[in-house]
Amino acid sequence: MDKALKRKLSDETFERAMTLDRASVDDDKRTVAASLSSEFKVERFFGMEKLVHSEKAIDMSRAGDKNGLPLLIGHDDAALIGRVKDIRLDGKKLRGVLHFSDNSKRAREAWADVQDGFLTDVSIRYQIDEIKETIKGDETIAEITRWIPTEASVVAVPADNTVGINRSKSNEGKPMTKKVVVPESDDDGGEGAVTVVDFEAARTKAKAEGTTAGQKLERQRVSDIQTAFTRHAGKDGVNELMAEVINKGTRAEAAKDLLLEFLSGDPEPAAGSQRQAEGQHGQKIEAGKDEADKWVEGVTESIEYRGGLITDKEKKAQARQSEFFGMSLQDIARHYLVRANVNMAGLGRQQIAGMSFMRAGMHGTSDFANVLENVANKALLMGYDEAPETWHQWCRTGNLSDFKPASRVNISSFSDLEQVLESDEYKEGHLSDLKETITLAKYGKLFHISREAIINDDLDSFTRIPQAMGRAAARTVGDLAYAILTANAALNQDATTLFHANHGNIGTGGVITETTLDEFGVLFAAQTSPAPGAGETGAVLNLRPKFLLVPRAKLMTAKKVAQTPTAPDTAGDLAINTQANEWEIISDARLDADSAVEYYAAADPNQADTVEVAFLDGNDQPFMESQNGFTQDGVAYKVRIEAAAAALDFRGLATNAGA
Repeated sequence: MDKALKRKLSDETFERAMTLDRASVDDDKRTVAASLSSEFKVERFFGMEKLVHSEKAIDMSRAGDKNGLPLLIGHDDAALIGRVKDIRLDGKKLRGVLHFSDNSKRAREAWADVQDGFLTDVSIRYQIDEIKETIKGDETIAEITRWIPTEASVVAVPADNTVGINRSKSNEGKPMTKKVVVPESDDDGGEGAVTVVDFEAARTKAKAEGTTAGQKLERQRVSDIQTAFTRHAGKDGVNELMAEVINKGTRAEAAKDLLLEFLSGDPEPAAGSQRQAEGQHGQKIEAGKDEADKWVEGVTESIEYRGGLITDKEKKAQARQSEFFGMSLQDIARHYLVRANVNMAGLGRQQIAGMSFMRAGMHGTSDFANVLENVANKALLMGYDEAPETWHQWCRTGNLSDFKPASRVNISSFSDLEQVLESDEYKEGHLSDLKETITLAKYGKLFHISREAIINDDLDSFTRIPQAMGRAAARTVGDLAYAILTANAALNQDATTLFHANHGNIGTGGVITETTLDEFGVLFAAQTSPAPGAGETGAVLNLRPKFLLVPRAKLMTAKKVAQTPTAPDTAGDLAINTQANEWEIISDARLDADSAVEYYAAADPNQADTVEVAFLDGNDQPFMESQNGFTQDGVAYKVRIEAAAAALDFRGLATNAGA
């Protein structure tokens, strides 16, 4: 086989069909098992084709995903009706389970045809990745040694008219004959005995049997619904609801769930939704994830992928398998309204975009608007978490319950412990009355997602803009922390500025050297606690500096001085650097904005009080809430964060004016 033909084959897709396993139909789960392909040879335009069935031959990168393959009608990409899951290699066959959606009219009709025996075949589409020719006697066979399943479809008539209901290929070949020869069993690749099948007779028989079975199932469905509803027939609205679910073809179990929601007072019963009802004995009834939840998840995943919010490779692969992958925002808005049974006849793009923000028939927020808010919120938090902030390393994180000034007692001021003799009593210890205060403040901004953003497919409106707001929230908190150092405000405990000669925390001005860094250590070690009570003296705290805070302009100097094992002495010879690896260096451009040469030292916040950054109820992330627009079409989003920063004590901080 020449190279040009091989390249051509790799660009095309091919199809094969097998018969559904009618015995495996599960009416409640809406599933049916099927053999998807085998090694039985099929005639192609390039010769006899044999699909090799082995783990090495089949590329399961799409089929092996937990969502499986898309399930279509007649290989029509616009006719998605479910998924093919649990795809596996079973000997020389590829098998799977067809899951039919209950979320569209087309899917429900296809499932009904499967139940009734009208749709009996499934056809798989695949791409050829590797092919080689083998010769057996006078026959040349093209063995497909590497191939990729891409989707499956239910089909009324398989495309391979030489094989009938057991295989399918591209739409080419001879007209369908009344009698066709098919393998009796293709478990071993189809090389065994054959049987002549009267195709039309078999189809007629199956159709008749399916019709009878379908009528029986329908009678049973109606009977089950009537039994469940009759006991509550005296209540307003029950009979109307029963008539509605019967006419719509709702499954009996889903109808019972709707009845439970109706009786419990749920204003919006929806088939298969998350349900909970409390009985007289505390019984709890719950159902799993419903179609609405799956719709929200699928759409969210698709938008997050397009907006660059998904970075994990497996999640990216999963998003690419979604039926919503590649849809524009306008397409998703239209899809939402179709699901909500909104009549869109005569609606323009502006109206569709506007209506998609509102829950169908109500003034509440729609699932579509919730998706946009979820995506925007994720972008907000990603921007906040990924912002290059450094205050976390040297500040203490605190919690405040309200916006009133809160006191922080100096933790270094408790009385020394005294020896307790055998007959002595323990003496009461004291804390000094020195304390600092910290008060929360609220910070926030608004942004707006308009109908035009949906029409223009403007992903930036709810990905990059919220990310920028998240970074702004993080920047706001960082500004509060570093402002404590640069503002050098007075402390409550002695009405003296944070860095002051009286506090013993100002070094001799000079560039960053081994000597100036060692001086920080001397200043910290000399600090004593405030006197706890009358007649008591402060104790030596034996503090040590841990963090060296420098402007970005001095970062390289700091690294050379604090991280180099040796340093030149006065004679120019290399000597051991006593400050090497003694510091964690932090640079921040906020310090440059105040002074390009001044630098600071800070103790471990777990060892000494330094600076506290506090949040309302400990929530250290920005919060987003939304409101449907009135003066503007669309949704307004409010982002806020409640935070505060305060110096708790001077003893764990020091500064050098630099040079």
